[in-house]
Amino acid sequence: MKKYVVTVCETRQREIEVEAESAELAREAIKERWCQRGHLRLDEMDFDHVTIEAEPSPKQHEKITYLYVPVGKPPEVRTTTNDLETMRRLLRGYWRARPLEENVALMSQETNQPLNRALYGEDHDLQTVITGDFLIFHAPWDKGYYESLTPEQIKKYQERFQYPEKFVKNGDEFSVITIKTKPKAYAR
Repeated sequence: MKKYVVTVCETRQREIEVEAESAELAREAIKERWCQRGHLRLDEMDFDHVTIEAEPSPKQHEKITYLYVPVGKPPEVRTTTNDLETMRRLLRGYWRARPLEENVALMSQETNQPLNRALYGEDHDLQTVITGDFLIFHAPWDKGYYESLTPEQIKKYQERFQYPEKFVKNGDEFSVITIKTKPKAYAR
């Protein structure tokens, strides 16, 4: 079933004659009466104009572009429909959200997954290791939902997570080995 956004706009208008020393005082007198409960309620006789419009929901066909970064493989640019049910299905199994930078979120899987990529701090020190496959979205914090990554963000994070990583534990420390694979040569 299709979704539509229906907008109802009601305009009510009533002219009221008021005695006052100035237009400002007249407005204040009516405003005071209007704000008091039960006084100056505009009813169906005061309708000046009503419009009802319907249009397809903008989110119905809107697509969202994000990065999928699987364990041991380069990132993939993916696109899906940006509706609540599709996003719920997509994010099933991705529990941890963390900001990568302002307005960019990384959704990772639970901790009992293989190690995937390392995240480094400003001084290039290892801060955390992401487990399992993960997704990267544009996530404006003030809007509360995910949007498509910008082309600049896609390029940045494709480059950042381009190569798979291996993790070697030596005592209490991790060593991170970037695996730069060469394209396979095909024999005839």
